[in-house]
Amino acid sequence: MPEDKNKLGVLVVLTIALLVGIPLLSSIADMINPRTNTYTVPNETITTGNEAYTTPALAQDDLVSFTSLTNVTGANIRGFCNVSLSLGTLSCNKTGANVTYAAYVYYPNEYVKDSISRVLINLLILFFAIAIIAAAILGMNKMGIFDQFK
Repeated sequence: MPEDKNKLGVLVVLTIALLVGIPLLSSIADMINPRTNTYTVPNETITTGNEAYTTPALAQDDLVSFTSLTNVTGANIRGFCNVSLSLGTLSCNKTGANVTYAAYVYYPNEYVKDSISRVLINLLILFFAIAIIAAAILGMNKMGIFDQFK
């Protein structure tokens, strides 16, 4: 009889661990994504103006690469502008267009720039999943479920 109570206790603890652990796994994965991935803005509309010199700001300020700057007709006007990747600003001479479209890749604000840290952050979710599986296997072993397969 005490053995049955012990098995019931293990079952309750295992159920609670799985009910808490599996949703936490999902939220941890959602938190890791912006810290390890860059994002692409394919076609941001900015106003450069037709003045002799303008400095329009982009929506994102930590650029990885700046791929294109085009006018309304699709012509490349990148040669008219200098890009500051660290500040997310353009310095444009007269572009001949009031509205231009910029395409670029940027780091989100939460991005971890150190590559070793990004690897460890990605391994965190793997180790958490392994811990949940190990808890389930140990709990089933304590309950004697694996004794049926002997």
